[in-house]
Amino acid sequence: MIRLVPIRAMIALALLLSALAVQAEPRDDILALQDQVNIDNMLWDLLWLQDIGDPNPGDGNLVGTRCAATEWGDSTAFAIRDSLIAFGWDVGLEPFSFVHEDPDLGLVETYNVIARKDGWHADGMVVMGCHFDTVDEKIPDGIPDDPHDGIPDDDHETPTTSYDDPYSPAPGADDNGSGTAAMLEIARVLGRCSFRQDVELCFFSAEEIGIKGSEHHVAALDAAGINVAGYFNVDMIGYDIDTHDFKLFYDPQSTWFKNFVTAFIDDYTTMPYVVEQIGSSWSNSDLLHFWQTSKPAVGFWEGNDHAPYWNQSLDTFVDCISESGVFLDGMTKMILAVFCEWADVRVTTNAPSTPLGGAQLTAWPNPFRSGEGAVNLRYGLAATGLDTELKIFDVNGRLQRTLRTDGQGKALWDGRNDHGESLPSGVYLARPAGAREVKAERIVLLD
Repeated sequence: MIRLVPIRAMIALALLLSALAVQAEPRDDILALQDQVNIDNMLWDLLWLQDIGDPNPGDGNLVGTRCAATEWGDSTAFAIRDSLIAFGWDVGLEPFSFVHEDPDLGLVETYNVIARKDGWHADGMVVMGCHFDTVDEKIPDGIPDDPHDGIPDDDHETPTTSYDDPYSPAPGADDNGSGTAAMLEIARVLGRCSFRQDVELCFFSAEEIGIKGSEHHVAALDAAGINVAGYFNVDMIGYDIDTHDFKLFYDPQSTWFKNFVTAFIDDYTTMPYVVEQIGSSWSNSDLLHFWQTSKPAVGFWEGNDHAPYWNQSLDTFVDCISESGVFLDGMTKMILAVFCEWADVRVTTNAPSTPLGGAQLTAWPNPFRSGEGAVNLRYGLAATGLDTELKIFDVNGRLQRTLRTDGQGKALWDGRNDHGESLPSGVYLARPAGAREVKAERIVLLD
């Protein structure tokens, strides 16, 4: 359950964390989580990601794409969702659409993938995000030769970009397969953990064609009144040749948050890094909308030896991921540790015993779309292990569906009634059976 807290409570929390940070030492449980990171998993995911949309994977001719304006962007979202569910997270697809200014792209309908865990004594939500979509936006002048196509540089014709053709090759190994693979591995490692704070892992679509996925999600967070206690952006963390460093970006209003983050970084890695302040009105990644809505946020990028082929067909595993993934491995372990410190991880399958503060019923994702999964219902008596019935009513008070929780307070509703019939779009109310004191949860079902 996500709870709103007064600003003074957040200040008190910040002061407490500040006191702890002064005395900080690496936590043994977080060090143990770092040891669980498996670089082979990430390298496999990178190869899988760059081959999406390629009808002949493995032939050396990389022609795939994860562009949000293609069905391959959707299939990537579905596959990420399925992996996160298997890892033990509450997961939902977040559909959104927009009309792109480029007529060749036109109406874009796509999905974010959002994974959540409720904190056992939360003051706010800690969010980590990356984008999984790709784009080919190279321009005719100054295009480097493709060492794999056998065509001399002078013989290249003016290339087709994703803005001319959404299916233009865009394997996106580093941008942002690296961030996506890292977050999938972090999700795997943390799947059985609990947290003091509410946590959210966001896999955004349409970053490359307007930073639209995070824009949609930040608006949804604001509409729900969710207090974001910190956002970590993971974008391009796989390329490193000479400097072996990374960059940490922040905006002026995130200075206090950056100070905590750097203290935790210093506890868990010896990798050199540069801290760089950017104005809140500028970012070419998903930080933008967090900064513009005054949410504390920092971003992780590879360092001064930046990948040369981002947003090009040459952004491949061979050309843009450091040998054996050593840099990616180090970045993933460091980001994992910082996130765990800020969210206050507990390495246990059982959350600490704390007062519930009153039973609650939550539904997520909300709204949800029929035929595309289900809404996750969670009843706040989960800590008691009770088996509970949940009732779904329409706005006229007619009972449509009776669900039984799984003993952990969870149930899924797929938008159907008790007869298996799909219900029309509209507003529905969920309520625990025999618990009239619990406020009904409003659920919006879309076609």
